[in-house]
Amino acid sequence: MATTVLSEPRPKRRVSIPRNGPFPIPLSQSEESEVSKEETKPQFTKTALSWKFYRGELGSSGVKISDESSINDLNFKGFFGKGSLSKNIPNFQRNQEIVDGLPVLSKARYKRHLDQAKEHLRLSVVTKESSKEGVKVIQLTEEDEEEDDVEMNQSENTYVLVREPNEPGSSEADPNLQKAEDPLPVKECLQLTFEEAFFLSYGLGCLLVADEKGKILDILTMWRRFCELSHKNFPAFYTAYHYFRSKGWIVKTGLKYGADFLLYKDGPPFYHASYSVLVVVVKEGILREDSDKGKDRHSTWASLAALNRVTLQVAKEILYCHVIQPNGIKDEDLQSPNCISQFQVQEILMKRWVSSKERESEEQGEL
Repeated sequence: MATTVLSEPRPKRRVSIPRNGPFPIPLSQSEESEVSKEETKPQFTKTALSWKFYRGELGSSGVKISDESSINDLNFKGFFGKGSLSKNIPNFQRNQEIVDGLPVLSKARYKRHLDQAKEHLRLSVVTKESSKEGVKVIQLTEEDEEEDDVEMNQSENTYVLVREPNEPGSSEADPNLQKAEDPLPVKECLQLTFEEAFFLSYGLGCLLVADEKGKILDILTMWRRFCELSHKNFPAFYTAYHYFRSKGWIVKTGLKYGADFLLYKDGPPFYHASYSVLVVVVKEGILREDSDKGKDRHSTWASLAALNRVTLQVAKEILYCHVIQPNGIKDEDLQSPNCISQFQVQEILMKRWVSSKERESEEQGEL
């Protein structure tokens, strides 16, 4: 049998960020020692590795990270998550125009903030009173809306510079900026998938996830909540995610290419994705997808050919990840992360067979 030749990852030409650690946890004492050298008195005896914890909030589609320092660590050390207002790296705030330490908004955008803030207040203050006759909806009057708008502005205390349109005859270089209070400040957060959040909590032990009431979830409760909220087979998909992360790959979502995961070397800023991963849960012994869990998404030749064409157009390869589920495992066993050790993972690299290339290689071998 011929051995499979893996293609080299394609590096990107323009790299604007340095390579940091692969995980947002201290792997050595070098970083702590550099901090101690900056101090007036050397304290090398007190520079033991300090474990840093990050805090996230559980949502319906993932875990949200709001702290700016945590966002930088999680995204640039291991490339976990994506910006809520950006394509990948959270750079919405960095791309904003800043003058004297304040963001600059156009007059039209500031007006949209006012309208959205008023609508947000109207929806949040509307109350329902139950009675025998039914439900009565009480809305605010215009005067009440203005008073609540002022109260919200004072509590937020966020200022922006509004760019007013230039008057006729004035210079275009004139900034004409007016300081105003932003009624709806927009701050980008980091969104983690359920697989990423559980890997940081269970695999690395550096993430604390709080529920809707602010209570920190333990590992078992977190696993069960993720299984409930996830629209996929979370135990199998997390097993595949943990498997590739343990092998050193940077794993990102592959939704835009019709796959489950994308595998990067070092990270998206340095290399293009090498593989589009399809996770398939199969039964032990027969290696067929469980009909109870859903049909194969690419069971027809037409769907498989379409996926192969899309993958080739973006210079990637299709990698099937078969998560083999034991026959004796029960639904009760899937309610705990202990079931991860019972799964087996098998990789199958799919390549298109071209008869002309095969014929050329055989002729060269004969010569």
